[in-house]
Amino acid sequence: SLFYGDGIITLPPEDPHWVNARMLAYESAMLDAYKKVVEHLALDYKTKILQSLIRDTEDPKFEDDEKSMGKVLLDKLLALADGKLNEKLRELGIEPEKFKNASNSVKKTMLEDAISIEGAKRAISDTSGMIPYQTFEGADIFGNHVIRVVMSMDPNRTALVKSMLSNQGAIQPNMYKISKKSLRDRLLLDKETLFHQFGTRLFYDEKGYPVLVSFGQSSIENETSRAAQAAKLKVAKENASTFAMSNLTALLNSQTLSKNTVKELIKYLEEKRLIKDENSASIIEELSQNTVYENKIDSQIELTGRINNFSGVKEYHTWAYEHPQYKHKIYGLILVWSPELSNQAKQLKMVNAKSTQGAVEGDFSQQVPAKVIRGMESDF
Repeated sequence: SLFYGDGIITLPPEDPHWVNARMLAYESAMLDAYKKVVEHLALDYKTKILQSLIRDTEDPKFEDDEKSMGKVLLDKLLALADGKLNEKLRELGIEPEKFKNASNSVKKTMLEDAISIEGAKRAISDTSGMIPYQTFEGADIFGNHVIRVVMSMDPNRTALVKSMLSNQGAIQPNMYKISKKSLRDRLLLDKETLFHQFGTRLFYDEKGYPVLVSFGQSSIENETSRAAQAAKLKVAKENASTFAMSNLTALLNSQTLSKNTVKELIKYLEEKRLIKDENSASIIEELSQNTVYENKIDSQIELTGRINNFSGVKEYHTWAYEHPQYKHKIYGLILVWSPELSNQAKQLKMVNAKSTQGAVEGDFSQQVPAKVIRGMESDF
């Protein structure tokens, strides 16, 4: 299944911070896509949990509404022997003694709440490790400049990303996924194309190894003096690196989601009435205890430290570009990680794989077509 999310660029293109606003719009689009995935998964998990609870009994017959479903489920559970019933309740985090002393209406509410909470937790956890399939950039029907992110719900790809984290270099190449084009040919593109690349992608290289690629960019503010301009270039490099690293880190630490992301997803499930407002705190608390999320990284130092703990992350290419219409000067970079790079880094006993490519070029002559722009597709 494919899900998409949209993020509106909130600043006009004439604004000097417009380029950075594009990066933030990408992050908003990612969150929008996550919300749609979580809504789908929460409903799916709720059904699966219901089926699991009654799998030892005859399939229930009920109308297609939650009231009928809850009533049939309650009747089925209450018909179980005490030992079996207590086992099912503990699976849902319900204290059997408390359940036993409650009225039937309260029991039904306890069950429905517990099932909704469990479905929400599983859904949010399952969004970790997801990677964009493709991005688009263009205008919507209202004239807004929009970034669209398309996410794939392919469990094999998600499992691969998580395996890349847990096994790092101990991943074998896939002979069926060998790319006909080298990674260099796929990534060292003209600046017009690179300008329209956002976030992360999963590619296979010419040897069949999976490769995680992350794109980042930032505007270079104009200054009159050379010293001040050099300082602005340094800031742009740090900002571009932060965007690329944060997206790559989120994948390399694929068991984690940012706390802000979790809160936004829970808020969305509340709006969709898939969970009750009063249950949100318990979901956040339990996810926190299981380290499913962590606080959002705010500094470049923290980001770099976490990335460097994962052997083989490499700054593959850097570029500079000037927007032909709005004259924004832009610095961009590409980070890559693969099992092969990880193995090379370990063999050389390198903590931080330094780039061997990517001197910033000063050719500001590319043009951006005024139409919907497709980003590169991830490999399936």
